[in-house]
Amino acid sequence: MTVAGAAARDILVWGAGAIGATVAAYLSRAGHRVTCVDTAAAHREAIAAHGLRISGPVDQFTARVAVSSPEDLRGTWPLAIVAVKAHHSTEAAKALKDHLKPDASVITLQNGLCYADVGAVVGHDRVYAGMVGFAADVLEPGHVRFGKRGDLAVGKPGSAIDARLNDIVDLIRIFEPDAVATDRIDAFLWGKLGFVAILYGTAVGMSPLAVLLKDPRFFPVWYQLAGELMAVADAEDIVPESYDNFALTSFRFGQNPDAAREGLIASANAAGPNAKPHSGMWRDLNVHRRRTEIDAQLVPVVRLGNSRGLPCRMLDRVCTMIHEIEAGTRAQSDDSLLELLALADEAAITEFRPSQSVSSKRGP
Repeated sequence: MTVAGAAARDILVWGAGAIGATVAAYLSRAGHRVTCVDTAAAHREAIAAHGLRISGPVDQFTARVAVSSPEDLRGTWPLAIVAVKAHHSTEAAKALKDHLKPDASVITLQNGLCYADVGAVVGHDRVYAGMVGFAADVLEPGHVRFGKRGDLAVGKPGSAIDARLNDIVDLIRIFEPDAVATDRIDAFLWGKLGFVAILYGTAVGMSPLAVLLKDPRFFPVWYQLAGELMAVADAEDIVPESYDNFALTSFRFGQNPDAAREGLIASANAAGPNAKPHSGMWRDLNVHRRRTEIDAQLVPVVRLGNSRGLPCRMLDRVCTMIHEIEAGTRAQSDDSLLELLALADEAAITEFRPSQSVSSKRGP
């Protein structure tokens, strides 16, 4: 799909990381006038000099986009996409606000419930939230690897599907042809957040993601992480939507865990061709040596659970471990996974029988 002339739109993409850069490149290639804003000088310089390079098994091309630092940006836009890390949402929204036209729409393409933070600054009435499921990584300045397509849903929180939402989704379909408009975007976001919780659990260790998801010994950890999040969703009267092969509802405590176990194995198998051995949060800790998004993703769930009388012991422990790794007081190690296993409440897992096929330093 390509556009030209009067059909071309002016689009501001705030955050040219894995998500923002990939979407921006597709929109630019289609003929839209795209401006990317990013805080990383080397990334901006590479994009300005050589274009925005997309590589990987899904697609390979280079797109030309305008690029600016937040401080140097001038002008206003009718449409903005926010794709910064979750914990930078408020800061980005404050910088973005003066660059929006009066009737502008803002789309958040982030993991977590970040739309609320953005809306608190720019106005909730103009914010549309997106749930993204594709896999991409910034390999080097100006170069993003697009590893795998995935679900993409967009909706206006608490609102019905309207003409503007349909227009936004039509635009997003330039990137993801199967993108959908929904009046239940919170259900999609919570559905993925359950999988994100498990990814944070795997990030404290060193073994590859697919190996850990398939390892029956650690199933109680993944089950309890997602189960605690499911319990908070239930308390909030949210019925999560499935995310790819992952159905958070299958992790509800007290029911047969077979569907949950099978879903994790399917997710691990689907990740195989992606050639991405670790999650984005693992790469934040081990490769980029920077803070993860956990304070804007899982910590609020723990607080919400506490306010509902639902202590999230496993989620809270993972948050603590991630903070310790960020601070340099804990090394990423599979020994940390054994600590989580010791904490797992096996009684909450109906008919669970732990496998003894995986050796460890933990006693029988």
